[in-house]
Amino acid sequence: MSVPEERRVAPGVHQLALPSRTLPPFDATWVTLLVADGRAALIDPGFADPRDADVLVAWARERGARDLDRVFLTHTHGDHVAGLPALLERLGPTSVHVHPAEADRVPGDADVRPLGDGRRLVLGGAVVHALHTPGHAPGHLAFELSWPADASGRTQPPGVVAGDLLTGRGSSWIGLPEGDVAAYLNSLARIRSRGPAWLAVAHGETIPDPAGALDAARDHRLRREAAIVAALDEPLRTDELATRVYGELREDPRGVAPRGARSLVRNALLAQLVKLMAEMRVMHLGDDAEGPWARRDGAT
Repeated sequence: MSVPEERRVAPGVHQLALPSRTLPPFDATWVTLLVADGRAALIDPGFADPRDADVLVAWARERGARDLDRVFLTHTHGDHVAGLPALLERLGPTSVHVHPAEADRVPGDADVRPLGDGRRLVLGGAVVHALHTPGHAPGHLAFELSWPADASGRTQPPGVVAGDLLTGRGSSWIGLPEGDVAAYLNSLARIRSRGPAWLAVAHGETIPDPAGALDAARDHRLRREAAIVAALDEPLRTDELATRVYGELREDPRGVAPRGARSLVRNALLAQLVKLMAEMRVMHLGDDAEGPWARRDGAT
C-alpha cells in the first residue's frame, strides 16, 4: 500500500492526498487539516476507501490535532464528502459545517451545522471565515484563515482553502445542472479582492500566486465564451457547436474517449450558453437542450 502524498501549505495548514472518485486528470482529493493550539478541523474528506479514515485520523493526530471535533465542507460533490460517514465513525461526536444550500446533501448521520456567508468560527487562536463562492456548486464555500500575531507581533497573511474554485492544473469544471458561469466569475473576483497569500485547492498543486491564477481562470472563461459566440456564424446544434469550440475529444491509447467526457463537455457548454442567453448574445432556436443556437446580431 503506497504512502499518501502530503504537504504543508502554511503554518497550521496541512493537506493529505487520498484516492477519490473525482474527474480526470485527477485521481485524488486533498483533505485539508487546520490546527491551532491543538484545536483542529478537517475540510473535504472525499476519499473513496472507508479504510482511509484511519489513515487520515492518525495523520491528523501526528500533526498536533488533539481536539478534532469539526469538519468543514466546501461543497457536497462525492469527491469531497464520500469518506465522511467513515470519518465520523472514527471521530465520534463531530459537527459538520456546510452552506445551507447543500445542507440536505450531507451523507450519513451527521450533526449538520448550516454555515452561511460571512460566518466566522474560532479554531484555537485562528479564525475561519466562510465565504460563499458559488459557480462550481450552488453552496460552494471557500474558507479564509486568519492567525494571531506571534510573540514578536508579526502576523502571517491570510490564505484561503478554495475547494474547487480553482484547481492546481487545468480549470475547474462548471457545468449544468448546477454550474453557474456568471456566479463563478463573481466568485473569482470576490476571492481576488481579498488578496490571499495562497490558495489551497482540492485537486492539484497549491497556488502560490492567487491573483495570477484567479485572473487566468477568469480569462479562460471569457475566451471560451468568445469562441462560442464566434462559432455561431450559422445556427448550430449542441453537438456541432461543441465540436467547433472544443474540437474532437482526444482518445486514450485504447481508442476510447475518457469516461463521461462527452457529457461533461456538453454540460459545460450548456452552462456557458445559459450565461450568453442572459446577456442577450446568443439565441436558443429549438425546444430542448439540443438547440439549435444562434448568435444575436451585433454580439461579440
